[in-house]
Amino acid sequence: RPASIRANISEDANPLTCHIEKMGMVAADRVIAVSHYTKKVIEDKYGINPGKISVVYNGIDSNSTGSKIPNLIGTPIILFLGRITYQKGPEYFVEAAKLVHTIKPEVRFVMAGAGDSLPNIIDLVAKYRLQDRFYFTGFVTGSDIARLYKMSSVYVMPSVSEPFGLTALEASSFGVPIIISKQSGVSSLLDDVLKVDFWDTKKIASGILAILEYETLGESMSTGSTSKVKKCSWQKAAKELTKVYSEEVAV
Repeated sequence: RPASIRANISEDANPLTCHIEKMGMVAADRVIAVSHYTKKVIEDKYGINPGKISVVYNGIDSNSTGSKIPNLIGTPIILFLGRITYQKGPEYFVEAAKLVHTIKPEVRFVMAGAGDSLPNIIDLVAKYRLQDRFYFTGFVTGSDIARLYKMSSVYVMPSVSEPFGLTALEASSFGVPIIISKQSGVSSLLDDVLKVDFWDTKKIASGILAILEYETLGESMSTGSTSKVKKCSWQKAAKELTKVYSEEVAV
């Protein structure tokens, strides 16, 4: 019988977690990674033979799409949505927001989610005197997430280390232009997006300003990425996963 692990590695994992992950991957006949980025991490960090690593990208619910709606603020909204932890890069979002604010002070920023870094992020926003430009929603689900995507002008995912990055697919499915870090697995899947190093807040800010300034740029990114996302279904992921298991059983 085949043994497999759906690898989901983070750079800030504790040593015990890393040890357990390595033991599992060494013992497995096949390792399934959620992206080529994660596959490379598995090879480099754990020394796993690349020949037994298969990549199966995550998918998205084809029904989780919708058209844009006017936001209630009346000015552009830049969205961060995810766990507010070091791995997700929330501080880089705030740093970029500070730069954007100097050029377009009317822009608003929404940070949706919860996590252990939230108190520090709130302090950082206060330090930069951006309290009246930031909205912290706390943990959101379902229809509230959909409304946030529909109301946003740009979605930013500045992850320090992201095995995949499902929220990027979600945002794209709603036609939101996105900026993602090169350190995310989904960056190798999406083409019509702006890709930056997570630490390069100047480029993040420049990307936000360019999308807000040039309407055709945002429309082009939205059209291209939405078309790509339509091909990223859970049904496709299931078929590819079944194929991997079938090949292993046949050995």
